[in-house]
Amino acid sequence: MLVDRSHRTRMSFEGDRRLDTLTGLLTNDVGGLAPGSGQYAAALTPRGKIIADVRILAREADLLVDVPVRAAAGWGAMVRKFVNPRTTKFVDRTDALADIGIFGAQSRSIVAAITGLAPDTLGGLAPYAHVTVALDRGPIIVARVPDL
Repeated sequence: MLVDRSHRTRMSFEGDRRLDTLTGLLTNDVGGLAPGSGQYAAALTPRGKIIADVRILAREADLLVDVPVRAAAGWGAMVRKFVNPRTTKFVDRTDALADIGIFGAQSRSIVAAITGLAPDTLGGLAPYAHVTVALDRGPIIVARVPDL
């Protein structure tokens, strides 16, 4: 099953303090993420109400975060309020990056055929782990995400 998930909001966080910054905003410790890894977290109000379910992918130079469309406004407001752009630059990448999901029993074989990655490599990715593949039209991120 091919699912266009481009409606999700995508933001990148750059700078030496990006890990600490997101750790301070989210329920999980982002500080331990190495490039190629990722995780799920939640953004909460001070009273514990969920603002957004957040997927984080750690890349070499930044953290790529995506949230569902229904949480985009709340997440964006939280970022603008609490993230100091002098220490952690944040950029909305929604229009610059597409988000396509391939799901189902044959998804690993389909992604392997498109990217040239070995199916075993794809199967060995931990949840939210990812690799970047260079294709003719530019690089793509292949991530193992356990949710639709």
